[in-house]
Amino acid sequence: MKIKLNTKIYPLEAVINACYEHLDRAYFYLDGDVSKTLIVHLKPKTGFSAGKLKNDFLNDLIFTRIRYQVSQRNKKITEYTIKRALYSAAHPYNNKAAAAGADSDPLSIAIPWENKYGRRKKRAGSRGR
Repeated sequence: MKIKLNTKIYPLEAVINACYEHLDRAYFYLDGDVSKTLIVHLKPKTGFSAGKLKNDFLNDLIFTRIRYQVSQRNKKITEYTIKRALYSAAHPYNNKAAAAGADSDPLSIAIPWENKYGRRKKRAGSRGR
């Protein structure tokens, strides 16, 4: 079975991802001019219906196209987030707690509340919490 796809609508990456989703149910062969039309040759494996497989493949193709589009839109912010995380991990001296070492407590987090601020005084009329 052959399926012709316009590569301006369905980029190669989206087509390959859709094929990957169905490798357990079909054999795939891609052909054509990547800049214009891509031809997907689909051969169902034993026990799978060609018509249902084609419909499932086309539905997944739309899904993978949308995923591809979203990943392209979010590419810069994803790169920024990863760069920021790697920069923070590589430069621990930017963080007071990390620079002080594992045994120190420069933010006084390890000190119990009672030791740091004293016991809470009972107010008149309270129920003795």
